[in-house]
Amino acid sequence: MPDQAVPILDLTPYTDGGADSEARARAATAMDSACRGGSGFVAARLPMASVNEDVVRKAFAAAKELFDQPEDVKLNSMRRLTAETNCGYSPLSVEALDRARGPDCKEAFNVRKSGVHDNDYSGCPPGFAEAATALWDALEAVAIGTCECAADGLGLNDTSFFSRTLAKWDQVTLRFLHYPPCDWAGGAPPVRCGAHTDFGLFTFLFVLGGEEGLQVKRVEGSTVSDTDAGSEHGWRAASVPGDEPCCIINTGALTARWTDEHYRATAHRVVVPSAEAAGRHRYSIAFFVDPDTDAVVEAHPLMLAPGEKPKYPPITGKDYLLDRLYEAHHGTARPSATA
Repeated sequence: MPDQAVPILDLTPYTDGGADSEARARAATAMDSACRGGSGFVAARLPMASVNEDVVRKAFAAAKELFDQPEDVKLNSMRRLTAETNCGYSPLSVEALDRARGPDCKEAFNVRKSGVHDNDYSGCPPGFAEAATALWDALEAVAIGTCECAADGLGLNDTSFFSRTLAKWDQVTLRFLHYPPCDWAGGAPPVRCGAHTDFGLFTFLFVLGGEEGLQVKRVEGSTVSDTDAGSEHGWRAASVPGDEPCCIINTGALTARWTDEHYRATAHRVVVPSAEAAGRHRYSIAFFVDPDTDAVVEAHPLMLAPGEKPKYPPITGKDYLLDRLYEAHHGTARPSATA
């Protein structure tokens, strides 16, 4: 399948401050083009604000040391992630983002906002907590800038429409991911992480330069249907030129809901493109941006035509995220959501 080059977006007019209105307008137009008519994926070069190559490389080194630990340590000494806490370690092959394909071939460790949540680093190697906290702190300004850029791109005349729902950061998650080597039998590429749309507003995915395996597909609405997930049609290998670490930003299911589908969620998955890639470890780091628990998610009036009703009813950030996490972990709707 052909590669789809991820557009390179300069977000620094929003993340670094001091830019003139023309530079911000160019960034907002580029963001709108990618989210409205493109794949919903853009790549941002480093540095952005205080997110620089040094901070990112230290985070990757810490992640490798974490996942290189013996299985006994990871399974018995590290805090286990649950849908309710969304913190801690998720063992290999526990999650299934595309349940028709079975468990994902990955393990993960989730970190949440320090001082708001109890990040238990028991069993983690020395320095991991410091590296995770440094990356998290640096990303807050980038997340705010991206939200403001999207609001301006949509023409809302309210730059803080999305960003003001990030006052507490109580639902944002930093996730360290490891995909170990896997079998290669030729034919259709093995899937390390099943087809899905991310839950929230935006995801910042950090990858090392030259990393292969990410594929994207544009979907109608906010989620990938079972039919779309199982189909090989429409997937494109997403590639980012260059060797240095980079940040890929993609829309989530909440983006579609919040914008009344002016912006669409981006489906993606991680495959094994070759026998050589199957023999390598793959690492990535994702920063999932979700609104605060008490924030109300509903479409801005300017996203609706006169007399038009929104496609989705209002929902709080808490209820939305709990619904999606429960479904991901249990495969069914959250009981309170249907009671």
